[in-house]
Amino acid sequence: MWPLLVSNSFEPLIQETWKWVAGLDSQKVLIVAPTLGSADDFVRSPRALESRVSSFPRKTLLRLASEMAIPEMVEAQVLPVTGLAVEALCARAVNDVLKSGRLYYFHEVADTPGMSRALARTLLELRLQENDLASLEALGAVGQDLSRLGLRFESYLRADGLADSCLTYQLALQNLENRATLSEEIPILFYHLRPRHSLEARFVSALAERAPQTLAVTLESDREGIEFFSNVLKTEPRHVSLAKAERV
Repeated sequence: MWPLLVSNSFEPLIQETWKWVAGLDSQKVLIVAPTLGSADDFVRSPRALESRVSSFPRKTLLRLASEMAIPEMVEAQVLPVTGLAVEALCARAVNDVLKSGRLYYFHEVADTPGMSRALARTLLELRLQENDLASLEALGAVGQDLSRLGLRFESYLRADGLADSCLTYQLALQNLENRATLSEEIPILFYHLRPRHSLEARFVSALAERAPQTLAVTLESDREGIEFFSNVLKTEPRHVSLAKAERV
């Protein structure tokens, strides 16, 4: 079976994916999906009872990265931080840069309730895309403010021994790059997954390179996902439809 399946509807993808599962010589399949709910929906199929596979661990990409980064986090003596804690660090950065008199473009909105949350989202996007925050200084007033705020935020992470989701992906990649295969020889199903950022894409690529078998499935409308997995898995997508899939 081809390692990349696409269709214009879910049912043929589900049927063909269970055929792939049936042909595996493994007791376990790791499912990596955008949400745990979507992975759960796949596993609830009656076909699961007919499979020799007895275990279907389901992970989101960040959850998997968090687990794989644990050895590196222990070695680096850092703790994971998410959500409100990240926003609190962003609020601290805004306050400190504002007090220093070096916040210009965002000066008028620095004290608004949504500022720390918006900054947390923006910095996450920039850092997951592996942008050099210092280089933003050259992009005018907006870039200068973002550069100062971002660098201050990163300094807090280092000083407090914290790892946000961006650093988590980096540490998980370090874990993978130190070995040729996964610690557990387990096939991976990338179920309607589309990495949106550079760090996520590199993490998925490293997983695919080290897994004994992989399958990616997605809808035909997900052109970016199809292009990504075509490149990572070095294959052309196989298009399936109800006419080709086994009807149940």
